[in-house]
Amino acid sequence: MTSSSGIQTVSFPVGKSVLCGRLWSGGKQLILALHGYSNSSSLFAELAAYLRPQFTILALDLPGHGHTRWQEDDALTYEALRNLVETICRDYNVEKISLLGFSLGGRVALSILKAIPERLHSMTLLAPDGLKTHPALSYTNNSWLGRFILRDVHQKPARYQRLLQLMHRRRVVTEGVYQFLHYHLNQTALNSTFKISGLALRKLYPKPYQFRKVFARYPVPVHLILGIDDPVIPVRHGTAFAAQFPQQVQMHTLRKGHRLLTDDVFPLILQTLSKP
Repeated sequence: MTSSSGIQTVSFPVGKSVLCGRLWSGGKQLILALHGYSNSSSLFAELAAYLRPQFTILALDLPGHGHTRWQEDDALTYEALRNLVETICRDYNVEKISLLGFSLGGRVALSILKAIPERLHSMTLLAPDGLKTHPALSYTNNSWLGRFILRDVHQKPARYQRLLQLMHRRRVVTEGVYQFLHYHLNQTALNSTFKISGLALRKLYPKPYQFRKVFARYPVPVHLILGIDDPVIPVRHGTAFAAQFPQQVQMHTLRKGHRLLTDDVFPLILQTLSKP
């Protein structure tokens, strides 16, 4: 662990890989923050400064992002997440942590909820992936075919750009999803990120019904913050999820798009973390 200007770099071994990140030391309550696709732990720098008097923020670079060193044949599993959270709690001498997940990081946060709910104080999810997953997607990503496609996209992105355009014309994908995927397929570095993160996170597809037993035993409070104009994560996914767990999940909707880690949203994030 090294320190620069009050920011510490951290690392945690996972199999043959190493998850890296940043730590902003502050108050006693520890927040584990997980960024979105094509971001890194630095995404939380301004929020960490805002929360720092009351909270300590540990932000990790997900596989394929930031400084994390990830081996292609490694996969994050629920057991690996459980061991990771136990290590964090031991290293920082806390009984429980709070989770803060944005977009792709929301799916990882929900996976942590499934893996080790007894170590969670609360969860705040911003435009989170994972609220709804098509069964075919989780099956494909865990199959030989899915792994082949992820590698093939990396090698021959033009082929998939044409397929994406066809799906868009036939309205198989929405305009927002089309624009998101079209942009990332045209970026060489992000195309590599897509492959690595897709392979690493292929086992993490928690299903909403799996949380019934979790919440029955561990009533972890969950705050969903979603943008009404978000083309990637529609509000209806959050509404459907919250309706299944009205005692645990509270919805917050804002007149915004997908980018929710902006300074005007910081007070709401602080509120959800301070009074879960």
